[in-house]
Amino acid sequence: IEKSIKYPSELGYVERKILSVYRWEIARPDTILLESPYWGMDLKESDVFHRYLLRLTKKGIRVLIFSKSLAELRKYCNKIVMTENGYGAVTLV
Repeated sequence: IEKSIKYPSELGYVERKILSVYRWEIARPDTILLESPYWGMDLKESDVFHRYLLRLTKKGIRVLIFSKSLAELRKYCNKIVMTENGYGAVTLV
């Protein structure tokens, strides 16, 4: 986030999303859960956000993503667990 920005209202969509997750990051959790985190982002924004999430994993924070978009999960996730209403879990690699 640029140093010239003084108010959250001046942030772009992806910057607000990063700030939202950062508020959890500073609590140093073991795991952060996100639901459809890339929704509404274009390719450039999703790449910026993905790099931020990778930084979290390098710090030892596990990031779990819930999404109905299998294409999104395949693009950004190493391991995918698929269920139907919480039953019949199948792991996709």
